Amino acid sequence: MTTSHADPLIGRTVEGRYRVLEHLADGGMGSVYVARDLRLDREVALKVLRADLARDPVFVERFQREARAAARLAHPHVVAVHDQGQDADVVYLAMELVRGRTLRDVIRDGNRSVGEQLTLFEQLLDGLAAAHRAGFVHRDIKPENVLIDAADRVKVADFGLARAVTGSGVSVDSEVLIGTASYLSPEQVEPSSFSPSGTRSDVYSAGLVLFEMLTGHRAFDGDLPVQVAYQHVHGTMVKPSEILPELTAAFDPLLARACSKEPQERPAEAEEFKTEVTRLRAELPDDVLDVPVPPAPPSSLTTNADTQHTRVSAAADGTTAPVARASSAAEAPDSPLVTRQYGPQSTTALPSRATVVENERPRRWWPWVLAVAALVVAVVAAIAFTVGPLGPRTVPKVQGQAQGQAVSTLRNAGFDVKVRTTESDTVPTGRAVRTTPESGASRRPTSDVTLWVSTGPRMVDVPDTANATQDDARKTLESKGFKVARVEKQHSDIEKDKVVGTDPAGGSRVRHDTPITLIVSDGPAKVDVPDVSGSSEDDAKRQLEALGFSVTTTEDYDPDIESGKVISTDPSSGTTARAGSTVTLTVSKGPEMVDVPDVVGMSAADARRTLEDAGFDVDGGSWLDDLLDGTVSSQSPEGGSGKQAPKGSTVTLNF
Repeated sequence: MTTSHADPLIGRTVEGRYRVLEHLADGGMGSVYVARDLRLDREVALKVLRADLARDPVFVERFQREARAAARLAHPHVVAVHDQGQDADVVYLAMELVRGRTLRDVIRDGNRSVGEQLTLFEQLLDGLAAAHRAGFVHRDIKPENVLIDAADRVKVADFGLARAVTGSGVSVDSEVLIGTASYLSPEQVEPSSFSPSGTRSDVYSAGLVLFEMLTGHRAFDGDLPVQVAYQHVHGTMVKPSEILPELTAAFDPLLARACSKEPQERPAEAEEFKTEVTRLRAELPDDVLDVPVPPAPPSSLTTNADTQHTRVSAAADGTTAPVARASSAAEAPDSPLVTRQYGPQSTTALPSRATVVENERPRRWWPWVLAVAALVVAVVAAIAFTVGPLGPRTVPKVQGQAQGQAVSTLRNAGFDVKVRTTESDTVPTGRAVRTTPESGASRRPTSDVTLWVSTGPRMVDVPDTANATQDDARKTLESKGFKVARVEKQHSDIEKDKVVGTDPAGGSRVRHDTPITLIVSDGPAKVDVPDVSGSSEDDAKRQLEALGFSVTTTEDYDPDIESGKVISTDPSSGTTARAGSTVTLTVSKGPEMVDVPDVVGMSAADARRTLEDAGFDVDGGSWLDDLLDGTVSSQSPEGGSGKQAPKGSTVTLNF
């Protein structure tokens, strides 16, 4: 008969402030209680470090680091941290209390549509993106760490595994990586083979969570953490559409990119991943968004690998030391943690990557059978994956090959091939530029190799630099990667020394390394004004306009130039003027006609004066007629009413 013992913390007031009301849950690092904050009169979640860990200064320091890191995050989709402290043997963290359930419960129950699941997932990424912007990596994204309140608001919890991205690098004697086996990224499992873990590791884990939200199944499963971890590095993830065909293949490339084994092929951080999810959602028809997600099958809710709290130590030389195992039903499903400790170890490495042994608790005979079986499997696997048929293979050189030929070469070598495109100045379009990993690298069979295929040189739009100064235009072009090969002068109405344009012209799309000719204004061109006097008005206009002049006209009397003919130009002929400027034509109206005065009967002097005042020249008569005061007997032309003659013409007098 089992005797139950009351939890000694229930009813206790921690540090004189937090009165513990009820037990809520257990996790890998401790237990969570509902407590009343007596100072602020509110309920909080009180996370208490396990007693055995509270005696370990390393774990206490990690717990305190959790508080300092998480307290800096203030976001609607992140569980808020209020306080941290220690009361005798109780090391605690006071957090926001979220009444609701976990994402694990949602996956287990099903009965939500794809669209509803995407709404929850976008909130998850919002919270994770806030952490990434603040410089933190969560390192343990999983359904158990995603809380959902009664209003369907998502809260990302347990940043106890977070580490500041900007912090110090990995220390060979102290750095510890923690995470849950089913959601570990390849670089967390096998750091020596991949880039360091970071925000892209969180993206990988989030991608596995989305896979599970859409299908009800985990992407990788197994009985032991080592088996699951091995699949992250060497296994192949099934396509979501193969599990739930109603999803169509739309989600396959999204999750393949997020869960790529090569970190650099994933979205850089949660914000970028969310952008891709949102874009895909906008493209999906309603009948796909309305597809119901089935409940998770019982076998996928809690795997053996996730019910073991496991510690894996890697020696300084890269070998793997024995694995200490401490299973606890109270820790499932959100407690399992896989920890990789870097630093010198005194134990002897076994041939397998990780071997499970029991701790000092009382043991039965069957764990020894399991341990021996696991050792045999590990030895066989080690042989198969080193010198056997599953051993490493060399990535062949395919640079310069046509895409189809390169894909065949890589597949024949035993690799799975992903094709990506890249720009290249030297490799023709459709030919292989490089591979990731590079040719000559050693990889396991069926590992992913990314083939980068050329799309030709990078094309760039030439910027419009018209009217800019020569220096400014040069800077603008160089900022786009162009080089100014030469400068040409050209007459233009644009201000002298300002840019007229470029060759190729601004706005055209050219190779990024195309040399540019800068065309600079030399001011307007000068043109000789031709002599068009005596020409008809129409002929003169045509001649001047052909030279680029604008033409205006004015009229004037001219006794010598026929009406309609050009008298002169302004500017005058024989001079130069700016091309495009205006030339004024003066066109003759012929002679000016004026009234002829009647001077018959007048004295010679009066007659001459009268006619000259009217604008005529006078002929006839002599000084003797003036002296004798003779009178005009007749005139030619005749004068009087209605009689006119050209102004300036001659009137002859007779006495």
